This record gives sequence, structure tokens and C-alpha cells, in this order.
Amino acid sequence: MPYLGDYLGHLLSEITNARVQADLEAVRIAELYASHPLLKHMPVPHFRLPTVTLDVPVVINEMETGRKGTALKVKIQPIHMRRSFDNILVPQLERAGIKLSSRETINLKRELDQKANVLKKSQKVPISVTHIADEMVSTVVEKLRESGRDKEEDLARIDKLAEDLRTASHVEFTKFLYEPDRLNVRVTNKELREAGPSELLMQIRLSITEEAMEWAVIESDGKIKSRLVQE
Repeated sequence: MPYLGDYLGHLLSEITNARVQADLEAVRIAELYASHPLLKHMPVPHFRLPTVTLDVPVVINEMETGRKGTALKVKIQPIHMRRSFDNILVPQLERAGIKLSSRETINLKRELDQKANVLKKSQKVPISVTHIADEMVSTVVEKLRESGRDKEEDLARIDKLAEDLRTASHVEFTKFLYEPDRLNVRVTNKELREAGPSELLMQIRLSITEEAMEWAVIESDGKIKSRLVQE
């Protein structure tokens, strides 16, 4: 039996595929129009799906508890993440060619501990693992820049370290995320008939509004990049 989220996601995916098929057909017709002496002067038919409404009956079979707990019930522990951060900090410093003195190491660890305590106290407001990772990386970068590493090559190493450390910490901290509870549902015609009259079924109405995306060429930091933007 599928999960409710997966089932709805597949429905949305199929609607997206319908738009893809419509666009492919529009391209084929456009080529046909271009090759015809009379049709080439006429507008090419192009269909969109501005709004799609689905009435989806489902039967909730059971609630399946996540293997690691529930994300909404388990607090993220910055202290545990602080310890895990050390595991990636040392190799990233070595990879960046940055050596810390014993004094710098002690000071940096103290600053990171203080940052973890501040983040722990602020947990009255929901906080994400990426925010914790970014705060710890910022602490490392700030302390390195305060240590007198102001040469151009040193600053380049620090910038590279910040980029690599941020990526590594985001990956490392994903293990602190918890799987949410999932709703197991019955959705096939046979299962819905066996569940009883339609009045007893859960009815979900989805109103889907199309927002098309298109590739745009953007110049950023002197480089040409392609990005998806809203049409």
C-alpha cells in the first residue's frame, strides 16, 4: 500500500508529464506549420493546463511511525551536532592547507562550544540543521580571519575552506534528521469498493495551478550561468 504523500506526488508527476507531452506535440505541430506554405503564416496551437482540479478518494489504512522517531516531536540537539562537527573540521582544515596552533585550536573549540550553547538556548523557536551548520562554519571563518591571516593566499584558503566545510557539514548533519510518521492508504478501485460507501471515504480535493518555468541565461560574478526561472 502506498503512502499518502507518495500517491499525491505521483498524481502531480503525471500531470506534469501531461504538460510535457502537450509541449512535445506543440513542437511537432510547429515544425509541420513551418514546412507548410499556408500554415506557416498562422499561429501554432499550444495548450496549457492553467488549473486542474482532482477529487481523490482514499482510505487511511494506518499511521506508520518513522524508523528514527518523529521530526516534530524530537528536538535537534546542537551539542551532539557540535561533536560531529569536529569530525569534519580537522580533515577540511588539512585539505585547505590551514594549520592551527595549539592556542588557536583551544580558542576555536571554545568559540564553537559557546555557539552550540547559544543555539541550544534559542530552541524555543524551530531551528534547522542547515542553520546550525552555517553558524558553526561562520564561527570558524571569523576566528581564522581574526588570527592575522590577511594575505591574499590565506584569504583564498579560508574562502575555499568555508565552501567545502559548509557542504560537508550539511551532509554530515543530515543524520540528525528524523523521518516523519507516514499515512498508509488504500487507493485502488477494488480497495475503495471494499471500504464501503463513498460517504465513509476520505475525500481530498486538489486544485493545481500551473506555474511554468523556463531556462534563462544570467551573468553572475563574471560567469554565464543557466538558471530555471518562472515564466
